[in-house]
Amino acid sequence: MTAFEHVTALFSFVYALALTPLLARIAELIVARDRVKFSGLLALGMINAILVVFANWLSLWDRDHLLELGFHHRSVPLRDQRLSDLRISRTQSSRWGAD
Repeated sequence: MTAFEHVTALFSFVYALALTPLLARIAELIVARDRVKFSGLLALGMINAILVVFANWLSLWDRDHLLELGFHHRSVPLRDQRLSDLRISRTQSSRWGAD
């Protein structure tokens, strides 16, 4: 297994733990349906929560190339691109003996 597959498996367990209480409450509401009044807003919220967790899990498949770049890679870009350009130019100038 690659590092990406290990991380994806770990996130799968986290997402399963996130969905477990929600699905348990849905099952309890179905069992107690004669005593509980149906709420469309609650049903919409529960469906939305399930879809968000599922979509978040599926979005991991687009990120497999980020783990191949190594630990020095940043998945979040720097706030100021000029700072990054300055670091690159200092590194390049010191390689060629300009310091």
